[in-house]
Amino acid sequence: MSVHIYVAREWLLRGAMPYRDTFDHKGPGLYALHAIVLVLFGGATWGFRLLELASVSALGVTCAWITAAPRERPERGIVGVSVLAANVFAFGFLDYWNTAQGELECALLATVSVLVARRGRDVGTAAVVVGGLGGAAALVQPKALLPMLVPLAMLVVRARRERRSVGILVRFGGALLALPIVVMTYFACRGALHAAVDVLVFANLHYVTHEHAAHGIRGALHAIALVLRHFGPSAIAITSAALAGMAWARARRRAHSFANHAIALAILATGFASVLLQWKFFLYHWSIAAGGVVLVVANVTVDARRALGSVGRAHLAAPAVAAATWLAFVRTGNEDFALWRDNALLTVRWARGSIDDDAFAARITRAPGKRDFRDIRNLARWIHDHSKEDDYVLVRGEAAEIYVIADRRAPGRFFWSTFLSSPTRAYRRDDWLGEDARAITEHPPRFVVVRRVVASGPDSAAWFAPRGYQTVRSVGAWLILSRAPLRDGVLQARAQ
Repeated sequence: MSVHIYVAREWLLRGAMPYRDTFDHKGPGLYALHAIVLVLFGGATWGFRLLELASVSALGVTCAWITAAPRERPERGIVGVSVLAANVFAFGFLDYWNTAQGELECALLATVSVLVARRGRDVGTAAVVVGGLGGAAALVQPKALLPMLVPLAMLVVRARRERRSVGILVRFGGALLALPIVVMTYFACRGALHAAVDVLVFANLHYVTHEHAAHGIRGALHAIALVLRHFGPSAIAITSAALAGMAWARARRRAHSFANHAIALAILATGFASVLLQWKFFLYHWSIAAGGVVLVVANVTVDARRALGSVGRAHLAAPAVAAATWLAFVRTGNEDFALWRDNALLTVRWARGSIDDDAFAARITRAPGKRDFRDIRNLARWIHDHSKEDDYVLVRGEAAEIYVIADRRAPGRFFWSTFLSSPTRAYRRDDWLGEDARAITEHPPRFVVVRRVVASGPDSAAWFAPRGYQTVRSVGAWLILSRAPLRDGVLQARAQ
């Protein structure tokens, strides 16, 4: 998330254009969202988390309204259960790193599009709205176009009844392209369109074709099995509930209920396809299908109300499904619930003042393989205290949160360096290394931050030694380099 905050901050405050002046390979819509958050909440990193909390809750409300018949409100308890399911999925099964990546916001846009296609009174107007939402989603995450096929198919079905299929497709397509064309025009006027195309199309194409989390069909099946294990019994329950709901609705000739279950399965299927398209199987990629998961829960609650209503117990349906949703999370196949519980209790203790910031940072989400937040925070604070506001700082690797906490900026485009050092992302590597070297020469950073374990290459301390940089401080797994003595005269590494 800090990479996106940095790009948005430099764009907003200094006019630095994404892709040309700051390097990242996500869609410009994601940086626009972060820029809006920065305007509203300042530089605090919790601003986007607040937006995501609102987005996830809105996703739950939207799914509840999809279940309702035309011109009717959701049945009692459906909104509450849907909001609970959305939050359990997003903030229970997905940890801190696997949220705030843009997928959940795209899931909301796709689900709102389904609602518009389902309940919009005029199919022509609905096509324009759905197309506009699709264009916005594509600017955040291009893969979000696959889930947008669901509301498009719904519009086409409606339009065929009115013999307006061609006109609907034209309206949808025009609205879909409108916002991306505006954005492309803006980038062209700012002289950054070529860089945007180079990164978003060609660099990403190289990345997708050369860096795979799974090799071959067998590797993909293994990755999918790990995801199913991560979601534990919930994954099986969600799929089974959707299929059983469709069979139940068909047997009782409930066309509206049958359609709702079919829509949920379609959202799940297109979300699954978008993950396969990337062939990386990162956990947060699966959150693009969040709308399908929540809609299944909402549909099941509606079915349970009708089944229990026959014996006068409809009011028990929502509490029962809510309890089942929570129990499925608690009984998940790995340590997720325990991690969530421990972090939640720790946060409560910190909010009450029982522990200080340092103790909280030392213990929160200590997941293996993730960056230690306390070390990052202490390192960034040290840099802030030992540098001036206009000093440049260069952080190697992906720890862009150092820039955010220290309120400093890098001397050039490559403020994070994975595309300079990773063999699987070596698109135009020689050109980009030359560009990076020129930026360092023209604007020497006051400090350079590298990982202690990296022995060679552009992410290592050895890379900067010929430029006169030497270690002045060691913080956990990190080294801080400088080529000018500190005011206190400390030049040797000092552990903290």
